[in-house]
Amino acid sequence: MESMSTCRGCKTDFIPKRTGQQYHDRRCFVKATIRLRLCPECGKEFKRKFTNQVCCSPRCANAYRAKNQTKGSLVPCSFCGKNVYKMKSKLTKYNFCNKEHTIAYLRSPINTSMSKGWHHTKEAREKIRVANLKKDYNVIFTKDTRRRLAEGARKKIWTDESKEKMRLLRIGEKHTEEEIQKIKDHALYGWKNSSWKGRWAKYVAKHIWAEKHMKGPKICFDCRTIESKERKIQASNKDHKYYKRLDDWEWRCVPCHRKYDFEHGLVHPEGKAERFYAKAQLIPSEILGNNKITIT
Repeated sequence: MESMSTCRGCKTDFIPKRTGQQYHDRRCFVKATIRLRLCPECGKEFKRKFTNQVCCSPRCANAYRAKNQTKGSLVPCSFCGKNVYKMKSKLTKYNFCNKEHTIAYLRSPINTSMSKGWHHTKEAREKIRVANLKKDYNVIFTKDTRRRLAEGARKKIWTDESKEKMRLLRIGEKHTEEEIQKIKDHALYGWKNSSWKGRWAKYVAKHIWAEKHMKGPKICFDCRTIESKERKIQASNKDHKYYKRLDDWEWRCVPCHRKYDFEHGLVHPEGKAERFYAKAQLIPSEILGNNKITIT
């Protein structure tokens, strides 16, 4: 009869399979012989993976090493007030204990509070406005200062970035009634306006102005066609000098507009445009013969 032995781990009786066997199976042996260590940082029990392991995880190991082997300090979390150990190189104006508190702080009303000094209060803005009203800008900005500012503005190179930045700054800006009246008093109207003359005048802008101010229904002056989806009516200038006078403009449909310009020598078609006029039978036959253009 085989003799019985008692397991040193779980204290159960078992029949040993070899001489000197003290545990009934491998799992009981591992459980009884492996010692769990206590993490000095978080207080959690863990099983060592290597001989010199002190903490349960790299995160705890970094914090434990920072406290015991480097020079740091405890600072309060800007969101919850909990003390956080930070190295001098990691200290900022606002410190947080974890990433979740960082995101929560950025989304909270505290981040946009007036107390941070990012925005002036209504009282502060009113105080600044009253102080500016009492200043004599003729003394602050002398004639020499104004001249130097004007020269610097004329020499400034306006890049695409600077133009876009200036546009964004002026969005929503409105002139006061005094500024609007001043602009009206000093404005040049009609043919005297430099934006209407010479190379400053835009072809499309002239026609937009004419179509905006011409009165009466849009009916073609030549064929008396009324504007519809199939036939568009345009503003046609009589002599292409584009004076700012409504008497020099008439309504014409697209075919009549092109025919009028060609018959009065206001356009000189070449290349593709010449073939278009030939196909539309707007160029006389004698001209077609000289230019060797055939109608298809």
